[in-house]
Amino acid sequence: MFLLTFISFKYKLKPYGEENMVVKSLKIKGFRGFSEETVLKLAIPNGEDGSGLTVIVGPNNSGKSSIIEAFHTLFNDTQLIPGEAINKKNPNVLIEATSIDGTAYSIQATDKNGSFAERRINGTITQYIDRAIRPFILSSRRNINSTFNNNANMRREDYGGNKDSQDYREQNGYNGNFGARLIKIFKENKDEFNNCLSKVLSPVPDWKIIAKDHNNLSLEFKFNNVSHNSIGAGDGFINIFNIIDSLYDSKDNNLIIIDEPEVSLHPDLQRKLYELLVEYSKKRQIILCTHSPYFIDWNVILNNSELIRVKKQGDESKIYQLTQETKEKIRNLMLNSFNPHILGISANEIFFLNDNVILTEGQDDVICYKNIFKQKGFSINASFFGFGVGGADNTENIVNLLKNLGYDRVYCIFDNDKRDIASQIQKKYPEYMTFTISANDVRNKEINKNALNVLEKINSSDLSNEVKAEVSSYIKEEFNAKTGFVKDMKIFEINDEYQDNITELIISIQEYFSKSPGFISQKDNANAPIVKENNVWVLLDEWISKHKLYERIQEKYPEFDLNNGGSGVISEKEISKNKYRFVIEQTAGLSNGLSVTILYHFIIDVNKGSVKLIKKNITSNTLPVSRLTKFIRSIL
Repeated sequence: MFLLTFISFKYKLKPYGEENMVVKSLKIKGFRGFSEETVLKLAIPNGEDGSGLTVIVGPNNSGKSSIIEAFHTLFNDTQLIPGEAINKKNPNVLIEATSIDGTAYSIQATDKNGSFAERRINGTITQYIDRAIRPFILSSRRNINSTFNNNANMRREDYGGNKDSQDYREQNGYNGNFGARLIKIFKENKDEFNNCLSKVLSPVPDWKIIAKDHNNLSLEFKFNNVSHNSIGAGDGFINIFNIIDSLYDSKDNNLIIIDEPEVSLHPDLQRKLYELLVEYSKKRQIILCTHSPYFIDWNVILNNSELIRVKKQGDESKIYQLTQETKEKIRNLMLNSFNPHILGISANEIFFLNDNVILTEGQDDVICYKNIFKQKGFSINASFFGFGVGGADNTENIVNLLKNLGYDRVYCIFDNDKRDIASQIQKKYPEYMTFTISANDVRNKEINKNALNVLEKINSSDLSNEVKAEVSSYIKEEFNAKTGFVKDMKIFEINDEYQDNITELIISIQEYFSKSPGFISQKDNANAPIVKENNVWVLLDEWISKHKLYERIQEKYPEFDLNNGGSGVISEKEISKNKYRFVIEQTAGLSNGLSVTILYHFIIDVNKGSVKLIKKNITSNTLPVSRLTKFIRSIL
C-alpha cells in the first residue's frame, strides 16, 4: 500500500485528461515479429497542424497491428503477455514507452519466461499503470452489434476493447463498449459530438438511440428525412461514428491509436477525416496505421509529424523512419512552384509499394515502358513509379526517400541526356540499379510549337545576325525534336534502331529483380567471393589485350593528354557451373578535367573458352555536347 501511494505521489498521477503522458518513443523486443530491440520515435504535439501525428504504413502482415497490440499490452490491466505474441527466437519480451519527461513505463517477461510479466515505472515494479495515461485504441474491426445494452457508465479511460482482454481486437467487448459510449454521448455530450462530426459529414444526420425492447437499444439516424437503423447501417457510417467518438471528448496530450481509419470510407470522406485528424493532432498524439494514400500529406510530414514504414524481412519485422535529412530534401522538392504536381496525392503511392520498384522520370515513361514490356511479353514482379518525381533532376531525392524507408531493390531508368544523373545515383546507391537508354526520350517528340513561333519572331526581328544565331541555336538545343523508343503512342510502335536497347533493358531488369542476388561488388563488399578459376582471368586478359579495351579512348583522342583515369573489375558472379559474369569499369580523365566512364559487361564460359561482351554503357560523361561526345558514343 505504501509503495502504491509513493508511486502515485512521485509520478503525479492525475485525473484523466489533465496533463496526460506524451510518449516520445516506444521500444519493442521479443514481441510478435520484433525479436530484436526496435524503437519507434513518435510525433510530439506542439500546437501546429499535424505535429502530433504518426502515420505507420507497410504491407499486410508486416507488423503494423503488432505495434498497436504492444500499446494495448503495456497499458491494459492484465499481467499476462499472450503466448502467441511471444517471439520464438527471443522470449524475453520488453515493451517500454518513454514520456517526454523521461519516465519509462514498461512491461517485461519475468525471468521464468512464459506469459507472466512485470510492470515497471522507471525500473520499479508496480501493479498497474494509471488509467489516466491509457491510450484510446480503435481496432480495424469497428462494426457494432445492431443492438446493445443500456449501459451508460463507460468512461473514456476504460474504452478500447476489453480492457482486461489480451486481444485489443476482441469484438464482443469492443461492440459493447461502443454501445455504452453512444448512450453516454446521447445523454451528455451530443452537441459537442455533432460539432466534431460536422467536420466530416455535412449536413450532420439527425441521430438518436431507440429501444427495440426493454433491454436492447439501437442507433437510428436520418438523412433527408429518410431513416436508417444500425441494423442496416453502412459500415462506413458506423466507422465515422467510432472515430469521432475517439476525438470529441479527448483532452490535450491524449494518445489516440486508430487502425485503418479508411475502412469502408469513400475517398472524399477519407480526405475530410484526415483533415480532422490533422487538426486534432495539434495538441494530441494520434497514431494511424493505414493502407490509404489519403492519410498522408507531404506538407504535414514536414511539420514535425512522423512517418514509419514496417516491412517483413524473413520472419522479422523491421522499422524504417524518415530522417530529418530526408525531410529537408522533400522540403526542397515542395518549393518547386513551377511543378505543383510534385508529391501530390498520386505520389503517395510510393509509401505503399512492395520492395521491387522501377523508377522513371515521369508518368509518361511509366505508360510507355508498361506497354513496351507488354508487347515484348515481359512481366516482372516490380512496381513502376513515376508520379511526383518532377523530372530526372529530382530523382535522387526520391531514391533517397526509398532508401530511407527500407526499399531493398530500386531500378532507375533514365533518358540518354541524363547519363550524369544516372552515374551519380549509381555511385551513391550501389545496391540500386540504373540504366540509361540510348534514346534521348522514351517517345518521339516534335519540336515545341511555341519554340517555332519564337524562332520565327527572332528571325524577323531587328537583332543582329550574331545574336539571332546564338539565340536560335539555344532554342533548338533546348526544344528540339526527339527520337525515342516509341514512334507511335497509339499502338506503341517501337523505332527499329532501339530494338536491341530495349532487349538489353529487359534483360537487365530481369537480372536485377531475379531471386538470385545481384552483382557482387568487391569494392562495396569486402567479403565478396573472388573467382579462383585461373582460366577465367586468362581468357579475360586475352580478350582485353586483343580488343585494346584500355586504349580505345586514347586512340580516339590523341590530341588530349589522358593523364589520369583507371580501370578494373568492379563485379563478378558465377551464374552457372564454370560460367561467370564480370563487370569492368574504365574511366578516362582528360587534362582539362573532363572524363568519361564506361561499364563493360562480360559473360565468360570456361568450358567453351569464350568471352562475350553483352553490354556496354556510359555511366558518366562530363564531355560537352559536341563532336567529342559523338566519338565517345561511337565507341559503344
